[in-house]
Amino acid sequence: MDGNINQKQYKSYNDKWQAEKDKLYIQLDEINKPDNRFYNQSDSLLDFTENAYQYYLKGNALQKRRIIEIIKDKITYKDKKLNIELKPIFQTIVENQYILSQKLTRIELAESGIIKGIETNLTPKYTKKLAAVGLEAID
Repeated sequence: MDGNINQKQYKSYNDKWQAEKDKLYIQLDEINKPDNRFYNQSDSLLDFTENAYQYYLKGNALQKRRIIEIIKDKITYKDKKLNIELKPIFQTIVENQYILSQKLTRIELAESGIIKGIETNLTPKYTKKLAAVGLEAID
């Protein structure tokens, strides 16, 4: 020590800083607990969403009702049309799956040279089929 503080002051500061450090460790531990719970719940949610369709198909009436209660926010029936609004988390998952499937389709199309701007050697037979479904092949 350089003599600026005496032993008693050092002990006082050290005890104060150690208590603050311990308090911060406790706070960090409390912050991490919800993270662990969040990740465990997220894992369970993803497992459920990946298999919900199969669970529904294999389930009895009570299980099917429970699955619908879990995922639905609101169900309406008007003009012979059934409308199921999903809870926000499930709506987000559905939208993300749709976006992902569209991106994968574009990647598959790009790899086969079907997207405009990518050269391909498709025969006219395939070019006509692509045009029929709204896609364009570049020769």
